[in-house]
Amino acid sequence: MKKYFLHGIIIGCFCLGGCSPLEMVKTIWGSSTRALENARVDAITQSFECGIDECFDAVLALKRDDKTRVTYHRIKELEAQEDNLTDTEKVELEELYEKSVEGYFDVFLQNRVKSHIVVMGVDGNVDTTEVGIFFIPEGQSSVRIEVSSLSSSAKKTVADAVFAKLSEKFPVNDF
Repeated sequence: MKKYFLHGIIIGCFCLGGCSPLEMVKTIWGSSTRALENARVDAITQSFECGIDECFDAVLALKRDDKTRVTYHRIKELEAQEDNLTDTEKVELEELYEKSVEGYFDVFLQNRVKSHIVVMGVDGNVDTTEVGIFFIPEGQSSVRIEVSSLSSSAKKTVADAVFAKLSEKFPVNDF
């Protein structure tokens, strides 16, 4: 009896949830991009003369690798305790600052088919703040990139990094 009741509740949630069962599961799981899709109205955009795969790969090249991710998180950990650091930890923090921490963010989701990347771990923001990077083809050899987030500072930080690096590699389209 309890089993049937539980199944009824689950089915009722899916039916009354106002969205598809798949989207509800994604939201619970933490992989829904709906909020980032909705925030695209206020996205920061720029167009580049490149193929969609070239742009996608160039943006992925900006992510932190495993080594730099560990360094980044260790710096964050030490900075959180800055007032209570031992002399050894202060030296370690200075050494970590001196190392060039490559990479601007951690990739949370990437989907080439849907042409988007979701990143987190943006410096200066809460580590779980999501930023969406969307790729929209504009003809044969041009791509518009939209950077969206519910956090304006995370959105600007990612947009600045992505657009600066891509403009070094590809010509910017000024429509």
